[in-house]
Amino acid sequence: MATAPHPTRIVRFNLMAALLGVSFPFAVQGLHDDYSPDRLIATIAFMLTALNFFHGKVVTLEDEDYNRALIDRPTLALADYVLNLIVVLAFVFMAFCLKKPKLLLVSNIVLRVSDLVLTLLIRRVSHNSLVIRAQTMWLTFNSVSLAYFLLLAWRARPVDNHPHFVAWSFLILTIADIIIDYAYNRKLYFSMTSSWDELAKLWDAVQGRTGDIYRQQIILPAIRKVSPPEGRRFLDAGCGTGAIARSLAEQGASVIACDRSLAMLELARSYRVPRVDYRQVDMETEREMLSGGPVDVALAIFSLQDTETIAAPLRWLAEQLHPNGTLLIVFEQEIVANTNSHSTTRRRWLDSARLAGRGRRQLIFWEPNLLMSVQAAPHRAGEISKDGEHFTTVTRQWSSQSYQIAAEQAGLRFTDATVLDAEDSDREAPTPIRYYRMAPRFVMLRFTRPAAAEPETVLEETSGTQDPAGTGNVAGAVDETKPMEST
Repeated sequence: MATAPHPTRIVRFNLMAALLGVSFPFAVQGLHDDYSPDRLIATIAFMLTALNFFHGKVVTLEDEDYNRALIDRPTLALADYVLNLIVVLAFVFMAFCLKKPKLLLVSNIVLRVSDLVLTLLIRRVSHNSLVIRAQTMWLTFNSVSLAYFLLLAWRARPVDNHPHFVAWSFLILTIADIIIDYAYNRKLYFSMTSSWDELAKLWDAVQGRTGDIYRQQIILPAIRKVSPPEGRRFLDAGCGTGAIARSLAEQGASVIACDRSLAMLELARSYRVPRVDYRQVDMETEREMLSGGPVDVALAIFSLQDTETIAAPLRWLAEQLHPNGTLLIVFEQEIVANTNSHSTTRRRWLDSARLAGRGRRQLIFWEPNLLMSVQAAPHRAGEISKDGEHFTTVTRQWSSQSYQIAAEQAGLRFTDATVLDAEDSDREAPTPIRYYRMAPRFVMLRFTRPAAAEPETVLEETSGTQDPAGTGNVAGAVDETKPMEST
């Protein structure tokens, strides 16, 4: 769930934009009024530096981890405000002194020191590997630039006697900064691939044709019990590589399986199972009805934990249902680090416990050596560690009450909540199932779409004392302006 921007955004974004609007005209006007080759070189270097800084701030200072840290820690927010203001003022000051080598050096030194501290702060609180990589590179380059400008100020005394040398040094450092920055951080700047696209092959190796052992022995039996597949039309929202959709189709259902990841869908289609129609759909932005008409049952199996908001997806899912149609949501109620040998992942909380039930985020480490036991993924266990690649995703822990509120606001009626248990009571059950029985953690929420229009229910934020699944999570009303993420 993306965090609402902190009030210091006015400095981090609007004032950085104002930097370009205010300082550029002064720099150009100064060059026009008092032209010299040295001033032209310094002006070009100034404009390139300003644009590069602005782009970097837009990309990384909107980092969600940093925004949340600013909200949680007022002293950090104050430091961020002051440092960004100094950066802006240093640029504006620089625009007025492009002809004065000494003042140009001073403004560059102030700029680099301020940005160096900012990169340290962001690097400390961010969990985004690409953002951390960018901050590390900027930290290194800021340090090198600062050392060079200080050496220049010390060795080229009096500095005002070396305008040509100062101007060219500024331009060369700026061009080197841009080249290294964009070569090193091109994935951060230009790549739009999601971690699930990158994880698709590994996920397919784990899930195979019929799904992992948890889907086979816990989730699919629960779906069949509530909504027998034969003759029904299902929507599998966030289908991944399609294991659930294929299993339902082979039991007589007609299934529309949708996901926003093209890589996942390509692998899903490779199984060529009849009665499954795969489509690329982003539940957060989709507004149209699916072709073919309403469905009898809509499924969101661990998929709403991966969206930026639950309000918009639930409205879309509600619209896909027949009157009296059923929506089943399955999510993991207890996301804790597992230390046994059958752990699927390693995890780390990103947010404080006070946000439990309101979309508290957790970083998931999908490492080949930890990615499910052979028993949990019997179909392609040999492929799991083949590439040795590591991936991370972010999951969001929302309480059952949060889902209930958002679904009722979407026009659905809550039916029941069930903590799923493994039906197989055999003492020789696979080890992952025995571990699961010790602490069942999958919750299924069931909703129906009323046959006739009912007055819209508007629920106010509660204290969190109600929890239909008994998960112990605290939840309030769902704010669709606040995004979220998942497992």
